[in-house]
Amino acid sequence: MIFVFEILITFSILRMGNLLNIEIFLKILTFVHFSILFSVIMICLFECFVMKIRIIQII
Repeated sequence: MIFVFEILITFSILRMGNLLNIEIFLKILTFVHFSILFSVIMICLFECFVMKIRIIQII
């Protein structure tokens, strides 16, 4: 879903053909990618933490 959104934005900016817009877009895109990556990592860490607690409770 995110990738489709990115492609749509890319096409709309390419249609405008404005280099400044592309530069801003790339900056926004990298920020979005980092935030998504960060949230995924945080979720994974949280899941691991919860699983460890469950394993301890089972034992």
